[in-house]
Amino acid sequence: MAREAAPRETPRRAPHASANTAGPGRTAATAAVLAAADAPAPAPRRRHYGIAEIADALGLNRQLVTVWRRRRSWGMPEPDDELASGPLWLGSTIEPWIDTTRARLAGGEPGADAISTHDLRRAGRRLFRLTALLLAEEPRADLVIKAYADLEQITTGVREADQGELRQRLLETLEPVLAAARPPWPDRAAHTHRRLLAACLAAAPGMAGALADAPADESGTTESGTRARSRRTTLRSSGTRTG
Repeated sequence: MAREAAPRETPRRAPHASANTAGPGRTAATAAVLAAADAPAPAPRRRHYGIAEIADALGLNRQLVTVWRRRRSWGMPEPDDELASGPLWLGSTIEPWIDTTRARLAGGEPGADAISTHDLRRAGRRLFRLTALLLAEEPRADLVIKAYADLEQITTGVREADQGELRQRLLETLEPVLAAARPPWPDRAAHTHRRLLAACLAAAPGMAGALADAPADESGTTESGTRARSRRTTLRSSGTRTG
């Protein structure tokens, strides 16, 4: 009678080394980095954020944050939902951006230039020129659009300038004007002009205050101001008059 074969024992496998543990060829430092990568993200400080909560977290006014959201400035993430009361972000969505933006506001952008009194006055002239055109009995759309583009150009230079109180004041003054309307104007140009004029008039006190507080002379300058002065110097040296 044939003997039954003894059951074969399945060899036991060695325990699988975790990716986060130090082993042959892996340093303790590497294991620590991998462990940190696998660690759960910290719990958000709040479940939800609206414009008001974001502004409070950054120490800014709500109007400026609203403008940033409309223009997608500073890489602001899209909201997770839109309610009747406004956009809504989850804490996990917006808090990393808040932390990064707070650090940028506090530390300034590397390599940026300061805003000079010269640049401030240029911004004031462009704002008040746009306001004057809109105050005409029948504003000319082509001139209004050109003045708007000039104001937008100098505002872009302000955004790229070094962080500081003057930069912040100018952005809080100018960005709501740019957000009031975007060219080309729709068929209802008169309605758009009224809305833009209201924004210009609301910005006028802020611009007047910044101009009144500005020093008579300032060494700081933006790149655009440097180019303008360099161009005037070149033209004078060649005997050409500038307007």
